[in-house]
Amino acid sequence: MAEGESGRRGSPLAWILVVALLATVFWLASERNARRWALGADAGHLVVLRGRSFPTGLRRSDQFPPIAIPPDAKAPAEVEFEDRVALDRAVFEQILAWARAAAEKPEAAAQARAMQLAGRAAQLHGLTPAQIEQLQTLRAGLAWTSALQDIEKAGELLTTAEKSLRLAQHAGTNAQRAAQLIQRVHEISQRLQAEHVADLPPPPRLLPPATPDGGAGGAGPAAAAPDAGAADAGRQ
Repeated sequence: MAEGESGRRGSPLAWILVVALLATVFWLASERNARRWALGADAGHLVVLRGRSFPTGLRRSDQFPPIAIPPDAKAPAEVEFEDRVALDRAVFEQILAWARAAAEKPEAAAQARAMQLAGRAAQLHGLTPAQIEQLQTLRAGLAWTSALQDIEKAGELLTTAEKSLRLAQHAGTNAQRAAQLIQRVHEISQRLQAEHVADLPPPPRLLPPATPDGGAGGAGPAAAAPDAGAADAGRQ
C-alpha cells in the first residue's frame, strides 16, 4: 500500500522530466533548423530559403530579394547550406555566371542586366579573395563598355549640335557665337567618330590590391579619354 502511494507520488516528477527533455529536444532542433539555408528556383526566380524556428520547414528569406533567372539559363536545383557564408559564395557563383553571359552581349539591355547582377553580387558577404577579384574584374569590364557607349553617344550628340549651330549662324542674336563654335564642335565630333574600339587600348586586367599596378587598373582607360580631348582643345 505504501509502495503504491510512493509510486504515485513519483509519477508527476517523472512526467516533468520527460516534458522538460522533450522541450529541450524541440528547442535544439528548432535552433538547428533556423540556421539552415537553401538556394533554389521558384516561378522563374532564384530564391533563398531559410529554416523556420521549428524543427522542420523552410521559408523564403526577406534578406535576399528574388533574382529573375535569364530566359536562356537553366534553373538551379535546390541545394542546402549549413551557414550563411557558404550560401553567399554559392549565390555569387550563380550570379557571376549570369552576369558574364549578359556582359558578352552588345545590347544595352544585356549590359544593364549584367551591371544589375554585378551590383547584387557586390552586396554578398563572406566572399573569398578570388571571388572579390572576379567581381572587380567584371565590374571594370562593364564600366569600360559603358564608357565606350557613352563616347559613341557623345559623338552623335555633337553631330546633332553641329547641325543646329549651322542653322543658328544665319540669323538671330547668337549667329556670331554659333559660327565660332561650329568648327570646334566639328573637330571634336570627327575625332570621336573616327575612334574605333579596335584602335583603343584594351581594358586592363584588374589586379589584386596588393599588386603595385592594381590601384590604376580600373582608372587607366577612364582617364585617357579626357586627356586626349584636353590636348585637342589646347592645340586649338
